Amino acid sequence: MLQSQIHCQQQILSAEMRQSLKILQLPMAGLQAELIQFAEENPMVDLDQFYKDWQNGDSNSLMTFCEDFSGSIFETVIPSRQAANENDSAQIADGGSIQHQETFSEYVKEQLPQILKYLPFRYATWCEYIIDSLDHRGYLDEPLDLLASFMGSSVEEATQALYAVQSLDPTGVGARSLEECLILQLVHSPYFNKYTLNIIQDYLPLLAKGNIEKISKDLKIPFAEAQRYCQVIQAFNPIPSNGFLQSRDLPVYIIPDAAVEIQGQEITVFYNQRALPKIAPLPEYLAIIEQQKTTKLGAYLKDQNHRIIRMQQDLERRESTLIKMIRFILDRQKEYLLGQVPAPVPLSVQEIAQELHFHQSTISRGIQDKYIFFSGHTVPLREFVSGKVGNGAPVNKRMLKICFDRIIDAEDKLHPLSDESLRRVLSSMDIEVSRRTVTEYRKEFDIPSAAYRKRKER
Repeated sequence: MLQSQIHCQQQILSAEMRQSLKILQLPMAGLQAELIQFAEENPMVDLDQFYKDWQNGDSNSLMTFCEDFSGSIFETVIPSRQAANENDSAQIADGGSIQHQETFSEYVKEQLPQILKYLPFRYATWCEYIIDSLDHRGYLDEPLDLLASFMGSSVEEATQALYAVQSLDPTGVGARSLEECLILQLVHSPYFNKYTLNIIQDYLPLLAKGNIEKISKDLKIPFAEAQRYCQVIQAFNPIPSNGFLQSRDLPVYIIPDAAVEIQGQEITVFYNQRALPKIAPLPEYLAIIEQQKTTKLGAYLKDQNHRIIRMQQDLERRESTLIKMIRFILDRQKEYLLGQVPAPVPLSVQEIAQELHFHQSTISRGIQDKYIFFSGHTVPLREFVSGKVGNGAPVNKRMLKICFDRIIDAEDKLHPLSDESLRRVLSSMDIEVSRRTVTEYRKEFDIPSAAYRKRKER
């Protein structure tokens, strides 16, 4: 049994498996960069005319895929750094320009020897695995229990490895949320106190709106003091990867992995093969392998050819996995895609994994930073995957936000609903959540409390 467990861990952490997962996790633009770097390192690779056109600045071949469906490319190429800043809820700081001539992953991994000398040897692989699992912002958005199961570690060991990564520069790397990213920076500043901590945990929406007066009133501190604390937090970096190359030698764009068409009840998924340079060995090198099987040159070229074959298999596996995932996810969300319901239905990573017989980590990596092109728009695949909120009716966070808005719009403005009253209204709609949960989501949705929603009588 013990030997079986050891063998299982070796499989989990094998270089081939990690490479395959990396190829699956990379967004399309990152995969382009990975293949170009692969071609530069492998003398046997022949890149077809597509890559030559792209290298010379002809991006039309990249975009033909999307033009076939929309006649426009305006939403298919968006700098991911800009998109990340626009989507950040608090808009804490400007990302700035690239300052480092290395990728974010390279920079973080270079620091590992500084901390690994204080940890058992097995942590080296785990820390690298966690770094490879970070998204384009430098955040870790995979549950630790899933990472632990895939790394062959306990949850406690995975947590310790994450803490080790979070101790590296830039401060905030490995954070699991915006709040944690800012708190990691706060504890290294001279302004770490209960007020600054409270602002990050409870008042980021107000900070984003510049409502320092209410923050000052709620925390019962002078306005000038609250303003100083807010300025400190606004100076923090909400995206640790800002200032780094996202990929070696190439700008990062959001390019859809697939286009989707729905005709009647039929969903058709077109994988974006045109966005990738083709990887193939040069025939003359294959001939040398046959002619010089016993020489060092022949052995070297044979090894390089095996690398090409593994890469081709990884690319085929990526395409097959993504198509299965996209078809299944969109089939569940067909009513939303057709505009028949206002929000996607709840659909969890665990449910997708069970239905498709994949590991949850595979699904989590597969939907990370992936986009589909549908009805003239480039849409993140994660938009269609979210867990159920509370008990009763199948409602996710987006649908809950719609319910909140409708309830608040219809309430008596002279006597607005308390959080407990909101809970009872939701319960009458078969959405069972606790009052505390109502309060948490109300704050997350940036909805003021009843006292601040109340309108004075004239």
